[in-house]
Amino acid sequence: MLALRKRRFDWAFSGRMDVRDNFILWLSGARRRIGYGIGGGASFLTDEVTPDLSRPHRADIWLHLLEAVDALQNRKLDGFHLTHAELASARSYLAGLGIASEVSLIGVHPGARIATRRWGDERFAEVVRRLLEETDAHVLWFSEPGTLSQAPQLKRCHAVSLKFRSFLGVLSNCQLLVCNDSGPMHLANLLEIPVVAVFGPQRPEWFGPRGPHDRVVIRPEFSCRPCSDYCILTSPTVCGRFQRMKCTALLRMSFG
Repeated sequence: MLALRKRRFDWAFSGRMDVRDNFILWLSGARRRIGYGIGGGASFLTDEVTPDLSRPHRADIWLHLLEAVDALQNRKLDGFHLTHAELASARSYLAGLGIASEVSLIGVHPGARIATRRWGDERFAEVVRRLLEETDAHVLWFSEPGTLSQAPQLKRCHAVSLKFRSFLGVLSNCQLLVCNDSGPMHLANLLEIPVVAVFGPQRPEWFGPRGPHDRVVIRPEFSCRPCSDYCILTSPTVCGRFQRMKCTALLRMSFG
């Protein structure tokens, strides 16, 4: 904490409604401390913001703090763009896989940082099989460099493992991404790529995709939702009902 104080921050924010976070802001020594006092600790803040309970998504909770201090110029956050070189490199990469520019592309990303959020490679593989049977699209099976995710050995299914910016360039060519509740889901939103996201232990109204054409597949009887990222269970297999999810629901959401 001394290291933080030495940096003499002008502003500090906390989006969590938690007295402990507000106390940490105070300890940081920031000149202006902006947060929610509803969870306690309003005396530690210089700017106590009233939460907008009609918009519970975590992105809205953070953006509301910026709005409250007139620091948000663009709520749509549409200022991100890939460079012409990155887009050209992505097209060249796809051509190297034998994928023509007019071909429909569907991305599948079976990974997630938290084990209990992973639906399972074998279930995503079944979705891929159905997609290839019922459409003429090519499927890009995305995995992060160094992971052990194995793409199905099927015609028109391509294993793709790229560094971050290259991944974004290739993803921007997809018409759909099928994934877990994960970072790639939000990156697809950033690129305005429609998403079908499988949600297990978290609440999509808090963390879900936000595009107009996005869909969430979820089991409403998942009794412990919302689950902390520090859950003692290690996988959906241990976590009961989540394992029994069927890929037919995913396909129904994909094709509307």
